[in-house]
Amino acid sequence: MLVRHPAHPALRGIVAGMVGYREDTTGRVVRRQPAGSLIPLVVSFGPRLEILDLSHGIGVGLKESFVVGVMPGHATTAFTGGQHCLQVYLTPLGASLLFDAPAASIARAVVDLTDVIPAFGEGFRERLWAAGNWARRFEMMDRALLQRLACSEGADPMVAWMWHQIHRSRGMARISALVGETGSSHRHVSSRFKQTIGVTPKVAAAVVRFEWAAAALHRASIADVAAAYGYVDQSHLVREFRRFSGETPTQLREARRPTAYTALGAVADDLS
Repeated sequence: MLVRHPAHPALRGIVAGMVGYREDTTGRVVRRQPAGSLIPLVVSFGPRLEILDLSHGIGVGLKESFVVGVMPGHATTAFTGGQHCLQVYLTPLGASLLFDAPAASIARAVVDLTDVIPAFGEGFRERLWAAGNWARRFEMMDRALLQRLACSEGADPMVAWMWHQIHRSRGMARISALVGETGSSHRHVSSRFKQTIGVTPKVAAAVVRFEWAAAALHRASIADVAAAYGYVDQSHLVREFRRFSGETPTQLREARRPTAYTALGAVADDLS
């Protein structure tokens, strides 16, 4: 069962959307999750999820309610008996506004939810569950996020501008050109961007480009995708796919791995 909830108008650009999710199984399920630019915030009502492996990060072990920072690599997870949770998909800028912890401290990591939003402890999960249905739970989560946003100081304007340029270009913007437009040094821009987003502009662009290219594989050849998304050649595309998904383009296409965008029933440009 998957129930979708669109972003509240006041959270547009901060929250890409939410889903209520329940899957019941009789055995153990192991899955691989490719890299992505959205940041999942997961409130669990069921069995804990086991993080078996992170190709470019830390945080393996059993997790209940948690947040995954920007992850420039793939994750392998497992569960037994099922999963039952509410997932909020945040943009990197949204996470920087809503979390108490700096993005750099949670990038490439899976951390407990209360480490980034302490207010979501103290019975928050129990109150969400007691709301009784998904519509009320989504409404309650919207209110909680809006309250946090009201206390936020706002995003770094330069970083926000650069992130939007990367996203709108589908990860193909020339970082050196963007840096040049800021009038600041590459080192200064990269440091500010990493502090807010969690990774450098170059890494962020590579992840965004991979997302678009992976989605395009379902309707175009590998050669056409490589050309359309600015990879030097097919070998370059294959290396990037292995880096971000642990699989070749052909393997990833055949496996049809779920992503945040497929869970939300949208494409990347719908969520900026």
